[in-house]
Amino acid sequence: MDGDRETAGYAAVADLLTRVEQVIGVEELVFLSASVALEVLGAASASVSRFDAEAGSVRTLVNVGAPGPGETEHPADERYRVTDFPNLLQVAEHQQAWSLQLEDEDVDSSERELLESLGKSAALGCPILLGGRLWGELYVTRTAADGAFTARDRAVSRVIAQAIALCLGRLRNRDELRELVYIDALTGLGNRRLADETLQALCEDPAAVTVALWDVDGLKTVNDRDGHLGGDRLLREIALLLSEAASRLPQAIATRLGGDEFCLIAPGVVDEQLSRLLPDLFARADALAAGAGVSCGIASVAALRGEAEVKALMRRADDALYRAKRAGGRRQVRDRSRPPDSEP
Repeated sequence: MDGDRETAGYAAVADLLTRVEQVIGVEELVFLSASVALEVLGAASASVSRFDAEAGSVRTLVNVGAPGPGETEHPADERYRVTDFPNLLQVAEHQQAWSLQLEDEDVDSSERELLESLGKSAALGCPILLGGRLWGELYVTRTAADGAFTARDRAVSRVIAQAIALCLGRLRNRDELRELVYIDALTGLGNRRLADETLQALCEDPAAVTVALWDVDGLKTVNDRDGHLGGDRLLREIALLLSEAASRLPQAIATRLGGDEFCLIAPGVVDEQLSRLLPDLFARADALAAGAGVSCGIASVAALRGEAEVKALMRRADDALYRAKRAGGRRQVRDRSRPPDSEP
């Protein structure tokens, strides 16, 4: 930014802070914020996305400016898996703004392919934090003629993201973000209510379902050594691992049932995918904090047909988790019992 443009940019951000006080809904808020980011950052396009921790993805809420092929202003279901894009993973794990351009030697291939498909040459992403956890991302792009994003651009994007968060907090206080009913406040994953309602919904269209219950080993040790802030940090880090697992399994959701217990619900036959995923996730969990790790109990059913079968599936997964804990923890145990009505 030159001096005049910088002054105009900060004036526009200040105006945004005033205008969001009159915003009456999330859709209006994200459109206004993206439009201001487009102007202030001299961008070709700007988007605001919502982080769905339970699915390990971000869902685009609005695109403004000159969107790429196939993009619309208010997309019905434009999603990106966090694990497919290193910079999205950085936003989720470290909550830091980032920027890149195609000329950079270390640009990840997936980021390069996305920019090229959009007809752009530079991108900037900034986390939107609500209550200390990730709510979403502000994402802007430039063409080759616009030049690269700078550290000052990243700083301005953080101010815009903070303005979005301030308004989101006000809307939440007015109970206008109803989806927060299904979100765990500490980790951003789905909560027990989402897990229960998901399993009930799966009964309406019976198909194979796998449930994996995770329990954090050594949480008390971490709490005693590092305090409850250290324990909360460990729970959030475990949640990110489970979110990553959900992103790799079709239609799976990750939830926190409470305390140190988590639940992954995966429709369909996913034994092979789980077998590939879990060893790596377990190893990474072991490295998060000294004395910590995870135990896992897994159970599957050919089809859910009612509340009794939901309870039976969860009981079998819980029994498998108990056996994993009794065996010393830091391992997975798969339930091998056959449900009473399963086929031979």
